[in-house]
Amino acid sequence: MNSFILAGSVIAAITYVFLCVGVIMGTPQSFSTWIMWALIDIIAAISIASKGGSFLLPTVYAAGSTLIFVSILIKFRKFEWTWFETMIAGLVVICLAIYGVFGGIFGTIAATISVGIAGVPQFGEFWSNPEKNSWQVFMVYSGFLASNVLTTLGGKNISIQEIYYPLYCTVMCISIVYAIGRGIALKRKLFQEPFVSI
Repeated sequence: MNSFILAGSVIAAITYVFLCVGVIMGTPQSFSTWIMWALIDIIAAISIASKGGSFLLPTVYAAGSTLIFVSILIKFRKFEWTWFETMIAGLVVICLAIYGVFGGIFGTIAATISVGIAGVPQFGEFWSNPEKNSWQVFMVYSGFLASNVLTTLGGKNISIQEIYYPLYCTVMCISIVYAIGRGIALKRKLFQEPFVSI
């Protein structure tokens, strides 16, 4: 394991601690996203490890996502289960089946794509509710972005088991960080412009 992968995983672990504190203090997060990320990251970590790839980051993500969804459940004591959560749960089953039938590489691809799909509710929350976005949340997801970039750079080679997962997560984090930044910019613009009556 090289220093890029280790640094990326340490940054991710620290970021999860800050995110957990934010959840406990009342920062809204999507329960369904985090529980599905935990399950899918476990599959990704196992499938990447089975091929001798860089599994530390998805392992940290699985542990961190578990911590977050438990924190959400404790803090808010409620969650919604809709058709989308049912679809993501189906993806988890499909990932397990693909891993069982075809092995690690295909399991890694399926689990990684599912991580992105499971992130849609989180992205949607940040995009559609810009008033809830804050610099703290922006910094948390920037931490995840940094950990993904470092882990991608730390890959031993350009292969599915080494860089596919962190590279895919980098793209996903860029979109989430953009949505949060957009919300912050909209809030600033809203409060800085004077009210004009007609």
